[in-house]
Amino acid sequence: MNERVAFFRRGIGNDLWKEHYPIIKFLNGSIVEVNEGQLIFEFTILETQLNPNGILHGGVMATMLDELMGGATWTLNKPYPFATINLQVDYLSPAKVGEVIRGEANVIKAGSTVVHAEAKLYNSKNLVIAKATSNLVVMKPKSL
Repeated sequence: MNERVAFFRRGIGNDLWKEHYPIIKFLNGSIVEVNEGQLIFEFTILETQLNPNGILHGGVMATMLDELMGGATWTLNKPYPFATINLQVDYLSPAKVGEVIRGEANVIKAGSTVVHAEAKLYNSKNLVIAKATSNLVVMKPKSL
């Protein structure tokens, strides 16, 4: 197990690490499971995450998906940082305040400069409510 997988695993059942990662604190996410190239979180929907229609804002869903794929990529333990270069999101069903949704992300292909990942958000009935794919670029020193 690499050090980044170990870091995430120490966060299972322990929210102290979120103090150093404000976006995850805002998303109200908790680590459920992690393996190299795979990350599973649960998010409890907060009122501050809703759009004017009273459902989870699409931008918040996209951020959850992006963070999941970024986290799954981070577990590959590459020596350089990375950045999302595109994000394709499909919104399939709404989520409401108080709902707990599960997010799962997997790295599909990890090249030397580009990583391709996918993620899905599931409701309590195990139905996909949103899904995304993304490419992330490894930022080697000459591209920083």
